[in-house]
Amino acid sequence: MKRLLIILIVICLTGCGNGSFFETKATYKAAASNLKVDLTAKGHVLDGDDLTDGLVTGIVTSLYFSDTIYFQANTTAFISLKYKKEKITNPSSCTTSVEYCLDKIGYSDYIKKELVVLGEVILATAYGPKGTYFDGQPDLIKVINVGSETNSGYSKENE
Repeated sequence: MKRLLIILIVICLTGCGNGSFFETKATYKAAASNLKVDLTAKGHVLDGDDLTDGLVTGIVTSLYFSDTIYFQANTTAFISLKYKKEKITNPSSCTTSVEYCLDKIGYSDYIKKELVVLGEVILATAYGPKGTYFDGQPDLIKVINVGSETNSGYSKENE
């Protein structure tokens, strides 16, 4: 009986998974502001969970200026923004930080409401595939493309 119990426990424990790693690549466009955001989100979602706290890295560009704004964010905040040689660590919010960068670049043809939604879209992507905005979900922002890969139990770097 004791042996049967041990075998049963071993079977149950080996059936437990480690979750899955994800990598999401997406492109969004704020048409009225003429801004394009390319981002990559990576993280690990535990078994039984729908969302996680991943890391998003990406860029904000436009056909109307030559500079690029780089960013890093997690689900709760932007960690850093950088353009030219200036880096903003611990930015107060996406909207004010991107707005600050655009002003410094000399670009003023943006719509503040679009910047707010862009910030929401970026932060949501850090939650993983189930948090990512797809076509028709964000107001004011156009989804250009979204693709996500998941790998159970191992990260893409371990392949």
